[in-house]
Amino acid sequence: MYGSIAKKISFNFEELKKLYGENVLHYRDIGNLFVKYLKGEVKKYPFSEGSLQLETNVILDQLVKINQNYIFTINSQPKVNGAPSTDSKFGWGPKNGYVYQKAYIEFFVPAELIRQLIQHLNKYEMITYQAINNNGEEFKNVCSDDVNAVTWGVFKAKEII
Repeated sequence: MYGSIAKKISFNFEELKKLYGENVLHYRDIGNLFVKYLKGEVKKYPFSEGSLQLETNVILDQLVKINQNYIFTINSQPKVNGAPSTDSKFGWGPKNGYVYQKAYIEFFVPAELIRQLIQHLNKYEMITYQAINNNGEEFKNVCSDDVNAVTWGVFKAKEII
């Protein structure tokens, strides 16, 4: 029994090495993998169960640049200001509604870059951030009970959702 489990684990590990590369020696290697996923050159990705949403194309160039600079994105969305709910890229919910989104990204960043990134983000009053490292140390410019809606819809005779 244990032999078959080890064989499956080994097989999966070998498959992952083929998919993602034999050696990861530098942050550049990680960035290249993330960029390949964004460009559709890698189909499986540890941080996503499916393919990219159509809306990602709106910010694809920026995401590529960000990942090439050691900010490894795992989730994002572009800003949307009143797209019809039937829009092929941004729409959801019943027809005759409107969709709004705040732009955001979720990402990993090397520990040695976090303070420099925070210093940069603090220049922009409207940007909020929350980060935590492996030691549980938090970096944020919001309170624990703050609310930050990032997507909402407006529909006829309905509350905003």
